[in-house]
Amino acid sequence: MSNELINTPKLNDFRSLINRSDVKQALNEAAAKNFSVDRLLRIMVTVVRGNEKLLDCTPKSLLAGIMSFSVLGLDPEPILGQGYLVPFWNNKKGCLEATFIPGYRGYITLARRSGEIASIAAEVVKDGDLFDYELGSSPFIKHKYAERDRGETIGAWALWKLNSGEIIPRYMPLDEINKHRERSMAKNSGPWVTDFDAMARKTPIRDSIKFVPLSVELATMTALDTCADVGRAQSSYLLPSLQEDGEDDFMGSGDDDNVIDVRGGESPVSVFDRQADTYMKKNKVAPELWNYFVEGSAKSAKLKVDQLKTEAAGRFDEFTQQFEVFARKRKGGPSTSKAAKKPEKEPESNPESGGGLSEEDKTLMLKMYGNPDLKEFDTFLMEEEGATPESLESVYANLYGMDNAETAAHVKRFKAWQATRADA
Repeated sequence: MSNELINTPKLNDFRSLINRSDVKQALNEAAAKNFSVDRLLRIMVTVVRGNEKLLDCTPKSLLAGIMSFSVLGLDPEPILGQGYLVPFWNNKKGCLEATFIPGYRGYITLARRSGEIASIAAEVVKDGDLFDYELGSSPFIKHKYAERDRGETIGAWALWKLNSGEIIPRYMPLDEINKHRERSMAKNSGPWVTDFDAMARKTPIRDSIKFVPLSVELATMTALDTCADVGRAQSSYLLPSLQEDGEDDFMGSGDDDNVIDVRGGESPVSVFDRQADTYMKKNKVAPELWNYFVEGSAKSAKLKVDQLKTEAAGRFDEFTQQFEVFARKRKGGPSTSKAAKKPEKEPESNPESGGGLSEEDKTLMLKMYGNPDLKEFDTFLMEEEGATPESLESVYANLYGMDNAETAAHVKRFKAWQATRADA
């Protein structure tokens, strides 16, 4: 290869960009422990040489892609399969954007590095293989390669073993894998085309990751992967100090509250909380009602709250839409400023239709009030709201039906009553 091909003007511009002192400083500050930024930058020169379209991408998106590898401590060498830097055309801005796409080996690397996971394995299943799996109380996966021609890929599996000894298996047939692929903006380019089996292995890993303990790095990569799938910004937040003048967020405007904000070293849980604060202030949502919805959603999905936030950080607009449906149902229920007002008909078992709440739902709702003892809250309702022991179930149904403003006002009344009792 001639020097002219090796040292093109675009490649020289790229070298100048990554050798800027502020770029190197930002990469080193965000780098994972014991990660060599100098080696990363040397490999990145080789990576962009191998895909000339990357040199046509915006500098900001290239820097964000490089930052992703630095933050997570992954190797960008494509043959290792830890992650890929892929150019995508941004229709809104009329330019190419470089996007970081995690590989299945990247997930495995970070899972093993987290200290919470004893082992993780993933493999594709071919139609000539012997394969069996079972869920339930004694889950297992059994997979034996065909001795000769394995045939075409028909599925993929992942198997996590936690330090506690718990085993979490996930098998996905080919049609499920392809459904995941169809939802990705990278479905017709990058590793889905060049390394299908590797992406197939990643899919059950990613689908089951909500059930395992996450490190900050593993959670961050999951959020960045979600961004890559749906075309949300990675670049504007990984290197905010290097944002080009007047440049909008990737696939969105600079003031879009729903664009995920992932700064170097920040967990998706923190990202979710910041987005939630902005959303609540903008829409005047009572924090007690928001927290009630978040905790209830986690309970329904059988997830820990932090796991739910990690998932929701990458689809915050969808999550807020679900919250708004929930809030409308509450507002349309038996809302009243007097919580003890008797409903016109007997409560039903479904709280969304105006009925009584289960003891479990009562306990969850009381978190809006600061987790008081149930007996203490009943006393408040009887002393201050005129409830009787016989009408308490109806009162709880009416509390559920309050709108945001009424809920916030009622919480204040309860806390004032608590303070009065404490002073006495």
